[in-house]
Amino acid sequence: MSILRPKTVSLDTSTWGLLAKEQSLEARHIRGILSSGDIIPFFTDTVLRELFAHENNDIVEARLEMIRRLPFVTYLRGCGNHASIGWLLDLRETEIAVIRDLAGASAKEVLEKARGQIEYQFCSGDDFFQRFHEEWKITRLLAPSFRANTPEITALTQFPLPGVDLSQKIPSASDEVSFRSFEDFRHLVLNHYEWLVQKLRIDGDKAIKNPEQTAASFLHEICANMENIFDSREDILEKILAEAGVERTRLPPKPTIDDIGFESIFIGYLKTHERRLNLPFGSLKQFICQEQVPSWLVWKEVARAIRRLRKSEASSFNDKLMLPFALYLDGVEVDKRIRNCVREAAPSDPLMGIVNDRVFRRKTLEDLAATLKKIAGS
Repeated sequence: MSILRPKTVSLDTSTWGLLAKEQSLEARHIRGILSSGDIIPFFTDTVLRELFAHENNDIVEARLEMIRRLPFVTYLRGCGNHASIGWLLDLRETEIAVIRDLAGASAKEVLEKARGQIEYQFCSGDDFFQRFHEEWKITRLLAPSFRANTPEITALTQFPLPGVDLSQKIPSASDEVSFRSFEDFRHLVLNHYEWLVQKLRIDGDKAIKNPEQTAASFLHEICANMENIFDSREDILEKILAEAGVERTRLPPKPTIDDIGFESIFIGYLKTHERRLNLPFGSLKQFICQEQVPSWLVWKEVARAIRRLRKSEASSFNDKLMLPFALYLDGVEVDKRIRNCVREAAPSDPLMGIVNDRVFRRKTLEDLAATLKKIAGS
């Protein structure tokens, strides 16, 4: 073991799967590095759910046994009665606590403070196994429901409909723009059915079983939501913002469709945190904005980069949940697609520069061993 501080690293689930079955010299070498104490594997609930989602029980048991043999592991404690092993929302709640204490803090200030407040749990792989084995059995049983709609959700959020310009500016008032009738809008949306079916079939994840049903349900849901807005006697533009949970005062000057979409997602997350932390409804948005939350900014920039990919893969869903940890760990392994997305997004924000320096991808096991040794010695 080195006299340097052990480095915490998150490995991709594909690598854990490979290490669990490979008996090559390279695989044994990497297992030796992970047993040395110089590199401590970091796990989240997201990673473990993906590891245990494999349909073959023997493969899952082999992965469990490999984790059990590790002399050291670390993880984030989960919130309250939620999963005992934490994930992105638990990380973000540390950031929220910092923002609550440091009014008006920048994302950089929040990051620096949060790094010292995250409560990592350290134990042996065997202790890890003993503590959570029963919980993992339940996770294993529920795995099909956890991953049921992930391929569809990933694709639908990645593929904008033709003609939708996310960079389009939103007018300051409805009288500055003319709206279609609802029937015209409905006809326009439903005309994209064939395009969306083909897009899902050709460029969607291969796990999407019924592109026709997925496309029909998605487009009809859009129409149903908009029908309520068109039927309202209120200002249509303001009604759209209200339905999205967005307040104009929280938007940047001359906001775009993209700005509204991300603010709506962010407000939805704040509501989730309020429920988890037993806080009054609407309380968090009174003092938190997107620009203050480091993990959110990373998630958002990578989501934008992923949208520019031609093909959709369900694994992108979990990748977005893991990447923000690169702000706090010494290394996070990703696949080639996500590595390229991070590299592309790096110039957009200083935080993405930090992530870019800490993510890596495995080309070969020999290459992975070299990367882990480099991290251990840094």
